[in-house]
Amino acid sequence: MKKLITIFALLTILLVSASCNAEDNDSSANNVQIATTEQSAGEEARTPDDSSGNFQEQIAELAEKYKDDPAMFDAAVYAMHEGIEIDEAVYRFEVMNNAGPYGAELEENEAETFAGFWIQHEPEFGLVAAFTRDGEETLEKYREKYPELVAITEVVEMKYTLKELLKAQTEANHLLEGLGLFYSSATMVKTNQVEIYVTDSELFYSTLEESGEKLPECVVPIIIYEPLEGVPEGLNPDPSVHFPQLKTASGSYMEALLTGKLELVDGYLRVNEAIIIWQPDYFVHNNNGTIEIWDKDGKVVGRVGEEIVMGGGSAGTIEQINPTLKEPLPPDTEVPFWLQGSGTRLSLNFSSEFFSLEVITSGENEVYFLKRKPLLDESARQEIALTGSLVANYNGVLTKYPHIRVEAKPEENKGSVRYTTFWPDDYQARIENGAFEILDGSGSVVLRDGEEADIAGKVIYGYSEQLHNELPGGYFQPYLIVDEILRGEE
Repeated sequence: MKKLITIFALLTILLVSASCNAEDNDSSANNVQIATTEQSAGEEARTPDDSSGNFQEQIAELAEKYKDDPAMFDAAVYAMHEGIEIDEAVYRFEVMNNAGPYGAELEENEAETFAGFWIQHEPEFGLVAAFTRDGEETLEKYREKYPELVAITEVVEMKYTLKELLKAQTEANHLLEGLGLFYSSATMVKTNQVEIYVTDSELFYSTLEESGEKLPECVVPIIIYEPLEGVPEGLNPDPSVHFPQLKTASGSYMEALLTGKLELVDGYLRVNEAIIIWQPDYFVHNNNGTIEIWDKDGKVVGRVGEEIVMGGGSAGTIEQINPTLKEPLPPDTEVPFWLQGSGTRLSLNFSSEFFSLEVITSGENEVYFLKRKPLLDESARQEIALTGSLVANYNGVLTKYPHIRVEAKPEENKGSVRYTTFWPDDYQARIENGAFEILDGSGSVVLRDGEEADIAGKVIYGYSEQLHNELPGGYFQPYLIVDEILRGEE
């Protein structure tokens, strides 16, 4: 499915060369995510609803039909998505492959007038080249070398060159970094402007006005989030907890994943020893002595002493983060720092509609055991038979996330696969003499850590946001629903 997602992402990627990014893809104290290309001018790439069983079945049929020809599989999936014949899909893939050098030459050789280049899929397939002037005359110089591509290239006129847009983006980035505001930015070639994504309009405009600075003319602020006014109803703040928090919410988030126990150490909330730098609209709540973290809706997303999951990434040094905080931290505050991203939640969900969760403990070890519920069965229509091993430890240490692993088969052009595994509802798990074991409904051991077995069941490749968000942090797709262990070693 990863390859499939990559295919559909390809459909709307703009073909500006890597040289465009060299100057502007710098990492700053604000963790700016700078994009010099866009996906269909602010629209998401069109992808089918892969949660439907029909779609999964169609993909499975195409995968089997073209198992020896990955390129034709890609074309067949694209053809199904676009509602076109496969020959037309093959032709379009050839165009997309050849368009890269063509677009790169236009950008390099025609920098004084070149404004952008992209693939168009609707209403008709083709290429679009943007210039500030003399576009038709410019393309004539490339007709001999790229006759077929020039023939399907539409010319549009823009006000700013790509070079001017990139320069303006760099100027805007440096200006906002200096003001300590979080943001993200993107050069949108289809609309011929630079967009700055900001998250607190009042603070953004007042800070900009007080600085006496102005953004370049082609830079357009886009307000993507406004902070909550006041606090959630029923909040009981605890001033003894230090809660370092950004002035404004991040315009884009780093995508690393942090999973660990939320602890209160020396007054700071930490996960895996890192002090958390919180986004706006998160709150400390004292619930009869238990410290909780609430989001803007008053939902508990973290609790001291329990495991928490959140996206994000390293927040850098204290010198880098202090200008971005509502209240600066003392200079001697211990590192490291973690900047909270998206998806913050309690890791363990004991009331999921898809599975039941048991925590198996032995000494200091905790292992999670997932058993399926009927709703999960209803979500899976693709039956599967595989041979895989139960993996419950790494280098002799038990993991919280036991799974089934199928080894790579290079002769079949297949890599290894790690399945998040859901067991029948009458199965049990235990840790016996330090080893993790799976028992069936009669109490017999059917699989031990490290053993290989033939397994019959169902698989879910499609992404389900609800299922993903209800799983403990550390589990990923594909999801394997076990019906039967056909063979296990005793």
